[in-house]
Amino acid sequence: MSINIKSVTTDFSAWTIVKIFVISALLLAVAAGYVFTQERLVFGDGHPYDGGSYYEMANKVVSGEQIVSAKPFVYRIALPYLVGKFFATDIMSGFEIMNLGFAVVTLGLLLSLLTCVSRNWLVLGLICLLWVANPHAPFRFAPFFPAFTDSPAMCIVVALLLIQQKMPANSYAKLILVSLLTMIGVLFREMVLVATVSIAYAEWISLKQTGDPFKLRRLFWYAVHNLIPVAMGFLLIRISHHHVVFGYGRYSFSSAALEMAMFDITHPYVTILAFLMAYGPILSVMLVAPWQPLKDLFKQRPELQAFLFLVVVLALIGGHHIDRFWYWGFPLILSLMAISIEKLIVMYSWRRLLPLIISVVIAQGLAFRIFLPISNADYDALMNPGEPELWVFAPYGLGTNFAQMNASYMSAGSHWIVLAEYIAFGLWVWFLRARLKRTTVSS
Repeated sequence: MSINIKSVTTDFSAWTIVKIFVISALLLAVAAGYVFTQERLVFGDGHPYDGGSYYEMANKVVSGEQIVSAKPFVYRIALPYLVGKFFATDIMSGFEIMNLGFAVVTLGLLLSLLTCVSRNWLVLGLICLLWVANPHAPFRFAPFFPAFTDSPAMCIVVALLLIQQKMPANSYAKLILVSLLTMIGVLFREMVLVATVSIAYAEWISLKQTGDPFKLRRLFWYAVHNLIPVAMGFLLIRISHHHVVFGYGRYSFSSAALEMAMFDITHPYVTILAFLMAYGPILSVMLVAPWQPLKDLFKQRPELQAFLFLVVVLALIGGHHIDRFWYWGFPLILSLMAISIEKLIVMYSWRRLLPLIISVVIAQGLAFRIFLPISNADYDALMNPGEPELWVFAPYGLGTNFAQMNASYMSAGSHWIVLAEYIAFGLWVWFLRARLKRTTVSS
């Protein structure tokens, strides 16, 4: 069974607009519920770790001083600058409002991106709800830990991937849009270049498929339309690093990357568990659904091949918070989930899918703690994660804290408990898959 991604077009009829409005309103209502029930982190006055650097930078903007802070956080200048300019009297609320504002835009962009792979509005709403409820996503994380810069960066990443989907052919309009978004994006966080490089890769694949890619004229126009945005992104990074801000500390990307590579070699189970926890047990639907439509997606959209590769690289060498690096792949992972879920709905009746649906909904709800806020702490939980009373894909009971929600920081014994739960659930889903196939054959 294959899927023609290019045939999934967006219908702008009045009824479609109504459905978009209703789904968006429901999703924003859920998001508002998370925002208004989540307490801000107590430890470090709500801005410890990298948040302390961003808070310091915003204060420097307010006072008109040279922006000085620790590497590499000091290079992510855009959001602290905006917060310092527009929220001088309440910096922490400024970070929260800005991150939530970008989250609202991201939700709209994500819904548009997902319409490129699915026409089923129930599936689209479910997948977007999955993003809203993700503890790493800004609707849940920003009220808890406001001083972070991922939200605007990921908003721009989704926008760039959407531009590539809607404007696959080279044009000056696309060149200007991609260049501008890249230059703005790298000032929020350098990882925006992942999307820009992915677009350049897709255009190179297209160039190879349509003729001799090494003809001088074709190479020239490829460079103009695809390498200029990448070059402009790196140029802005260099300018900001050397002429706008001053960073202190011994941080070196190459040293940090080598350290993380060695960690992944010696602790591969942590990296695997971090991926599982970043998205939850719903990943198992891809074990049940046919894989050919997923292969078709990668074949028809080469930028997603590069995007997946670069996200994996970031997860392996980017830093200690491996869960968050895996989470950055959500535009792709959620697209794959949307395709898988829609195919299951087409292939099987709701009655046959009911055991799988109940299992996944319960497991996913437990993994994301969907009815509970992120657990607070008044101490350095990342360095002292401790043990909760109970593990059921996520921590529950006394002793629960935010660090335990991340494979990167939970205690060594907890890794094996949670990994065993995911393996057991995967085996249960595989059993349900076999049962589905048997009932299909017998019918």
